[in-house]
Amino acid sequence: MKTICGPKLSICCTLLSTWGLVMLLILGGLFRVNAVAFIEDVPATENNDELTKVYTNVSNNCFFAAGVYFLFLVFSGWQYTLGRSSHYQVN
Repeated sequence: MKTICGPKLSICCTLLSTWGLVMLLILGGLFRVNAVAFIEDVPATENNDELTKVYTNVSNNCFFAAGVYFLFLVFSGWQYTLGRSSHYQVN
């Protein structure tokens, strides 16, 4: 198979997606437990039940974005291994 990105770009993308994955998993977990520190990051509501739903929705969005980062991590790691294995092949 042909590589889409080179080894330096794939390493950079792997590192950035690893950081994004870790950060979004932590944020999603904190939003899931209704962390008071993030009250300014959720839309304003009047009642408590609605606030819990909003926190859960934001948490689900963080977990979804972490899944996208995970797919990008797999893709960039795959590109790195393809580029590295094709580097040692004799054409």
